[in-house]
Amino acid sequence: MQPAPNIAGSWTIYAYNIDHPGSSLKTIQVSQNGNIISGTFRGPHQHGKFQGWINGNHIEFSTDTNEILTFRGQITPQGMSGLYGMHGRHAPWSAERTNQ
Repeated sequence: MQPAPNIAGSWTIYAYNIDHPGSSLKTIQVSQNGNIISGTFRGPHQHGKFQGWINGNHIEFSTDTNEILTFRGQITPQGMSGLYGMHGRHAPWSAERTNQ
């Protein structure tokens, strides 16, 4: 089994809005222990902790906020991208490291 990619550090998430046109910036500060990830999430309307996991190049994490957001996607050499959801509705997101 290959080790999980190292994604520890600061990331900026570019996310299309689920409930209205446009996009918003969100940030995450990731701590990683093997395949388990956790840390802090900050968006334009809410912030809190998050937790999740990595399986190969697949990532999934959920925020511990008033409106729970669940992010799913792929980790690539350029960053991460996928779909995130809230209340059964989904929109695209991508992320890049901010601590290069």
